[in-house]
Order: sequence, then structure tokens, then C-alpha cells
Amino acid sequence: MSESHPARTGQKTSMPPRSNHPGLKWRRTRSRRQPYWVPKQVVRDPKGFPERTIRLPADADEDTLGELCRDHSARLLAWLAAPEGEPWVVYDGTIRSLSRLYQQHADSPFHDVKRNTRKTY
Repeated sequence: MSESHPARTGQKTSMPPRSNHPGLKWRRTRSRRQPYWVPKQVVRDPKGFPERTIRLPADADEDTLGELCRDHSARLLAWLAAPEGEPWVVYDGTIRSLSRLYQQHADSPFHDVKRNTRKTY
């Protein structure tokens, strides 16, 4: 067998521990470092989450940054957990997504119209 076993070669076999600051990224601005929360650091596909980045207070301590990151991450995960039975449609600014929302949203008057009329909508 030419394959080497990870335990025998000294390689790590476990995942790195989860961070207390999920989604935290640092960016350098003029003369200081600025913390940001980035949803793509938490999940691979945020599925249309409204904010692409959220600027965090630069003077916040580690505990506050961790709490803010966990709060934003919880909000993202709640956003991703679509209610049972409702289709997942996100308005992305196009007419197509707007018409899909109109057709699929539970409160839309589209569902009150007869089937043959709906076909022409």
C-alpha cells in the first residue's frame, strides 16, 4: 500500500476548533485596523442575505466583538432557515425575481385567482 495513514505521518486529523468570533475579518484603514463581520466567513452561500459586510466598532474589546459576531451569525442562520412549506425566493432587483415572489409568496393575491387566469399572468 502506497497510501500513508494521517495518524502515522503526524498530520492533523481533526478540524480546527470553532472560533468565538464567527465571521470576523479585519481590514486595514488609513492608520488602524477595522473589524468587519462577513457572512461568507460563516457559510459558503448566504443565499441573498441583505448585508454583505457589517462594520463593527473599532474600539470594541474581544468579548464585545465575539458577542456581536455571534449575534450577526445567529441572524444569518435564522435567515437561512426558510419556514416549512414556503419556497425560497429572494428579490435580487430583477423583474424575474419580483414575478417569482408574486407567484410563490403565501400572502399573494395570485393564489386567489382561478387556474386558467393564472396561466396568463
